[in-house]
Amino acid sequence: MFGDRWIAYSVVLLFIMGEVAIISCNVLGFAEFKYETLRRPLLQMIAFTFGFILAEFISRLDYRKLFNKKLAYSLVFLSFLSLTAVLIKKIITGKPVDRWLIGKSVQPLEFLKISIIVFLAYYIAVKGSLRSFAWTLWVSLLIFPNVLLLTLQPDNGGAVFVLLLSLSIMYVGGIPYKLYLPLLAFAFLFSLSLLRVGYISERILAWIDPFAEAEEKGYQIIQSLYAFAKGGPFGVR
Repeated sequence: MFGDRWIAYSVVLLFIMGEVAIISCNVLGFAEFKYETLRRPLLQMIAFTFGFILAEFISRLDYRKLFNKKLAYSLVFLSFLSLTAVLIKKIITGKPVDRWLIGKSVQPLEFLKISIIVFLAYYIAVKGSLRSFAWTLWVSLLIFPNVLLLTLQPDNGGAVFVLLLSLSIMYVGGIPYKLYLPLLAFAFLFSLSLLRVGYISERILAWIDPFAEAEEKGYQIIQSLYAFAKGGPFGVR
């Protein structure tokens, strides 16, 4: 219980620091502290409070109730449907990037993470381990379509995270090396191909040499370096 409290305190502290940074970036004077200028921070505080209460409620649930076949498979299926809905929405609107439902309030990736954990935990607990090739193949066929949908959003970072999350749980679940190593090699090559194209590749190149495009892609990294160099205890003035 003591450890849980400190986790909660850390989350609240990080949120407060983030909100203070966001508000201070706008350089607001006292005369500007009105609803119009503080609308977004107020909405973020409301969302954080709701999420914190929801997290506290979920933490008190009996996790053993999640050991349910219908629930485990339903979560993965619903995650797949929500990611498909995002893709259809992206095609209809013609946006180059779309990762959300209901405006920008719901990101199906976050629900997919929970679904993967619950499903793999249930499946491995039922089977005892992933000793069989057929069992491993079935798990992979349920997970990889979700990863593919993430790359079509595109959310390559999310796709790589889901792959790493799945492989980590499968490894802990006792998958034999003769099955795990080919999956690991595939995940590595797939992730590498994602990281070498598009906006992620541009970010990596900007991180390696931000001064090559100092006015565009490397601008924020350069400003961060200046802040570290000149900041001092109270930041840049």
